[in-house]
Amino acid sequence: MKSLFPLTYILFLCIAFVQAVHCQEDKIAIGLIGDSTVAPRNGWGDGFTELVKEQATVLNYAVNGATLDSLSGRLDTLLQTKPDYLIVQFGHNDMKGYDAQVYSEKLRDYIKRIRDAGATPIIFSPVTRRWFDENNKIKPKVYSGRTLPAYAQAAKNVAEETETLFLNLYALSVNHHNEIGPQESYSYNFRPNDRTHFNAKGGKVMAGLILDQLRILLPELRDEDPYFPEAKDAGARSIKLTWYNGRVRPTSVTVFRDGKKIGSADPATCTYVDQDPPRGNVDYRLEFVLPNGATVSLASNFPGRPEDFKGELGILDPTHNDGINPGTFKQWRKGDPYRLMFVSSAKTDATSSDLSTYDAFVASLAKKAGIGGSWQVFGGGGNPDDIKAHTQTDKQNYPDKIPVLLIDGKTRIANNYDDLWDSKIDAPINRTETGEVVKEGVVFAGTAPWGLGNPKRVGIGDPTAHNGKWRWVSAGTNNPQDKQRVYAISEVLNITLKD
Repeated sequence: MKSLFPLTYILFLCIAFVQAVHCQEDKIAIGLIGDSTVAPRNGWGDGFTELVKEQATVLNYAVNGATLDSLSGRLDTLLQTKPDYLIVQFGHNDMKGYDAQVYSEKLRDYIKRIRDAGATPIIFSPVTRRWFDENNKIKPKVYSGRTLPAYAQAAKNVAEETETLFLNLYALSVNHHNEIGPQESYSYNFRPNDRTHFNAKGGKVMAGLILDQLRILLPELRDEDPYFPEAKDAGARSIKLTWYNGRVRPTSVTVFRDGKKIGSADPATCTYVDQDPPRGNVDYRLEFVLPNGATVSLASNFPGRPEDFKGELGILDPTHNDGINPGTFKQWRKGDPYRLMFVSSAKTDATSSDLSTYDAFVASLAKKAGIGGSWQVFGGGGNPDDIKAHTQTDKQNYPDKIPVLLIDGKTRIANNYDDLWDSKIDAPINRTETGEVVKEGVVFAGTAPWGLGNPKRVGIGDPTAHNGKWRWVSAGTNNPQDKQRVYAISEVLNITLKD
């Protein structure tokens, strides 16, 4: 009995070892060679290793202070491990020792040796340093008259010339840091003033950006399921849907548009072209059936072409706020309501208490400018309630998800009526019916509490006031005999789609 325990234990270890080897064989091997921005502890290599541990074994041979020259022998050692792929990223230290032409020659040599050894090379352009200019944009450091972008371009050129897989890590990292800004970028620093190397947070973020791109290049790093569907303008009124298959190709792909089946796609091509889509915003859904019978459903949206969206006056450009309707915080859709405002180019006195007088005044200006429609003066008889009643901007009595935009159709004044009357607006009402910008002046508004037609004083507004300033409608008073501008607001308009 005593001898059975060791035998059983040894048998268990053998089974575990065989299982472990089998799992390892299912993974691909990825070699990394480069400088300190890739190396363990202060580069992105550790974060990358962690992110791909289920799909790949990573062999990180990067070294602090390395150049293509200094790691030439280490490359041979790495190649002896027989990696499937080998990622090469140099430049930070090379630029201090030789120009981009010499760098290119040495990089070509690496690519040849990697291929001769039976591995697939992948060139990365060098990751950016985190130095910013006065506009909070990445500014390349200069060493002996050389800058990192030149080496990034050289890496790209060699990749194209040698037909090697390429990831433009320089551009990817520059765009990332320009987007998040200096303060967040500096939180990646390995040490407080180290704007080159990464702490654990920075390394993992950079590794995540890299992995997102590598999954496009390497099917082995993808999940089992299809992913990343996109809907793009394919010209001639058609829309092209594309996606990436996972490591397992679907057996069938069914395409739905706005909830209705419109066709099937060839799983091998990863594309489907909708030849006759409706105008405007379109929702797609792709339904994938995998070999094991499982179904995966992925959604994609085509927001529409700018020319598809026009208001009743032909003004609205939905590029405002990335095509988002500020009233609903969703994509603009056919029938969505909105209103427009302008400040009059001409001036009038404020002696009449009949608001229809001013309505006719702003309507004539709109008509003369060629925008037509029904317009009202944005003014009243002595307090905001009068203006709300006259212009139907009282949220208690009128729908309150109607955004108010400037006459250009792009600039948001308010998300809705409540936002319009919360003591601030998002942009000054400083454009006339012809689109001209008013830089200063006075507007008869009829508030504070002197209404239009008051024989002594009339409340005025400031067309340049916004962002927390109630002065856009309440900036004091003026003599009603004077001639000043007035605000105008359109009727409720609706998005239409061109035929």
